[in-house]
Amino acid sequence: MTELPSLHKAPKEQTNTAPWYAIKTFNCKELDVKTFFTDRNIESFIPMVYSNVDHKKEKVNRHLVPAIHNLIFIQSALNQKQLASIIAKCQLPMSVYTKAESNEYSPITEKEMAEIRLLCDPDYELARFVSREQAEAKIGKQVKVVKGPFAGITGKLARYKDEYFFIKTVFSMGVMIRISRWYCEVL
Repeated sequence: MTELPSLHKAPKEQTNTAPWYAIKTFNCKELDVKTFFTDRNIESFIPMVYSNVDHKKEKVNRHLVPAIHNLIFIQSALNQKQLASIIAKCQLPMSVYTKAESNEYSPITEKEMAEIRLLCDPDYELARFVSREQAEAKIGKQVKVVKGPFAGITGKLARYKDEYFFIKTVFSMGVMIRISRWYCEVL
């Protein structure tokens, strides 16, 4: 049995309890937006996957690219007004996801963000990234993973091309993880 990558072990408790926020970028500029926040000492996360690039048909290089374009997560203890002020200084267009019933930024807890990071580990090759609409269109049952590296995470179990996938929808993206249906418990 092969050892799972280190990111697939139970997430460690973090001391930073500041909320995370999802930000929609435009024109595939999520890496530039990440640099903007990094320059201001604001932690950020972009779901990434490995891509193979041919260089003059001689050598193939693997490098990380965004899994879903135009999506970035940031962690900040600043209040909404302070964060909006920083975002306004950026020359690149972006918008923070807000709660449906108001213009208040929609926070993501540390626990939810740990799940997102776990599901978006680029070393886990059985993951597929799809749009929110594609993920929600899959017919399946609400489940909780009870075994394996994703134990404790809730989502949907759906069959796709004769295989079972655990599907978690987060803001504008869906993450499909190839999983044994025996590792899930129907809710």
